[in-house]
Amino acid sequence: MSKIAFILAGGASRGAYQAGCLKRLDDEGIVPDLIIGSSIGVCNSLVYTTGGADALWAFWYRARSLPQILDVSLRRNAIFGNSFFSMDRLVRYVEKEVDFDRCFHSDRELTYILANLSAGSEELRGNRTEETVDRFRTVTRIGYSIPILHPLIELDGDMYADGGFLWNVPFEYAEQWGATDIYILSVVPSELPRTDSLRFVPQVAMRMYDVFWRTVGNSSRLEKKLESGKYHGINVTVLEPSPETGMFDPLAMLNAHPGKSKKLLWEGYRDTERVLHGQPAEGARRPR
Repeated sequence: MSKIAFILAGGASRGAYQAGCLKRLDDEGIVPDLIIGSSIGVCNSLVYTTGGADALWAFWYRARSLPQILDVSLRRNAIFGNSFFSMDRLVRYVEKEVDFDRCFHSDRELTYILANLSAGSEELRGNRTEETVDRFRTVTRIGYSIPILHPLIELDGDMYADGGFLWNVPFEYAEQWGATDIYILSVVPSELPRTDSLRFVPQVAMRMYDVFWRTVGNSSRLEKKLESGKYHGINVTVLEPSPETGMFDPLAMLNAHPGKSKKLLWEGYRDTERVLHGQPAEGARRPR
């Protein structure tokens, strides 16, 4: 009996690419029994589990993120708190798309990576670890609370934040869970285009930034050596942007808007088609 796991890695505004992948997988009839999410992957998993791939596509089709993420507050700021901005507007924006009762009681396991900054370690929590819908809701908010930008969130006396910076692709959990098929939906290329322009400090700094995101964005997945698409007998499918799409600069990382998201949605859809069938479908139509 097959057990399908989706790993929805983080990557902020590039989550639209992941939504395009999910739409193509859904069209193929490939649906998960387990979703492991970090950062934007948490948000995507909630909307996807609530309303399906079409609802997630529609969410990104109209998304505008900067006004939600950079929410200036008189109470939650670097002077009076542990963040520059409030998370309240972002939470409202995401949660209006989510049926938490449905997600909490879903037959699908939803597990998220959290950073317990009090203990200095990562944790995996979700709809199988929490006793109530309210605690599950708190866990999901932690999952996309960007440290420094957003306030830390308290749970059981410890302070938490987005765990994607520690462990963005928790392949090991899917393996231990007993997955027969793992789909890694990364939004960060695992390879970088070669550069020969490293003469000046800004060029070196930008290249180090790209290498950082390439490494953190794919974390433990980079350590796995696949043989004919398998790892320890598990079928592994990797869906990721091509190196030519580039990485993202700090502001662009946070800035989702319809023009950008539509392009990423279609790229994710097209790339998934190519991985599943070897080449893009002739005359493939854009999902709407």
